[in-house]
Amino acid sequence: MNPYRQCPIYQNENYRIRFVKQSDVNDLLKVYSDPKTVALCNCDNCEDDFYYTSRVRMEQAINYWIMEYHREGFVRWSILDCTSSTAIGTMELFKRSANDAYDNTAVLRLDLLSKYEEQSCLQEILSLILPHIRDLFQCTQVITKCVQEAEKRRAVLLEMGFSPSKESLVGWDGTLYQNYYLRKL
Repeated sequence: MNPYRQCPIYQNENYRIRFVKQSDVNDLLKVYSDPKTVALCNCDNCEDDFYYTSRVRMEQAINYWIMEYHREGFVRWSILDCTSSTAIGTMELFKRSANDAYDNTAVLRLDLLSKYEEQSCLQEILSLILPHIRDLFQCTQVITKCVQEAEKRRAVLLEMGFSPSKESLVGWDGTLYQNYYLRKL
């Protein structure tokens, strides 16, 4: 399945992931204006810090994510809590092409409202997407960033078969990024 032709939707009892929409703006503003959430966001290789405090700035970010999807840069899903039907974060995936250890590797960014940064939530959400990454992006491995402060996230990643990578991710400008976890698919 090509996710750029038809963006898949995945759901379990508690969470649903589907393509991001402008109508998510108010919910996502709560996510990206939360300093605890933003501290765990992966903004490596981005020209932005993902800290948005106005509706206008959040709308611009969503517009950018939609534009990138249409140019096949990445897929950005909204993560919905099925109980409240509110967006509690986003998930981004793309296949990386680079001259480093992560060439032809899927890169997963997971931004969650801080109150959902719990082991059970993280495990349920990651379980929605991990089985599909190989077919969606024709990759044999996936990486995700996990900063030192994200102890619960790190525990879940290790439990789900990720291991800390010793390799740096080389940014488009030559910057070396650390704290990546890798899982074979």
